[in-house]
Amino acid sequence: MVTSDTEFIKSFPHMAAIALAQTTVLAFSHNNYKSEVRGNAFLRALPRITAELSKHKRRRKKKYFIAVIGMHGSLTIKMEGPLPHRKTCDAKDWESYERVCAAEGVLVLAPEH
Repeated sequence: MVTSDTEFIKSFPHMAAIALAQTTVLAFSHNNYKSEVRGNAFLRALPRITAELSKHKRRRKKKYFIAVIGMHGSLTIKMEGPLPHRKTCDAKDWESYERVCAAEGVLVLAPEH
């Protein structure tokens, strides 16, 4: 997934979806630039993105990650195998998350805090 909004990291439902689907997220460091600037940054970072995707694909665990693309083409890995945090979650969201995990036959992926 590619986004210009890094606030998703603070959202339990978003982080739960990322963890359950083991989705790699590439986020731009700033969302106030035009698409042309972000597109150029992405193209400059593409060799590093490709290398990280290949490296993580070969792993047994933590195959997915969250990385930030700088506006000059840098790439910084922020989290590897990120999990949602229960302490940032509304109790009803947590209960719903547990029900989805049980229905899908997967373990609850977040440690209790």
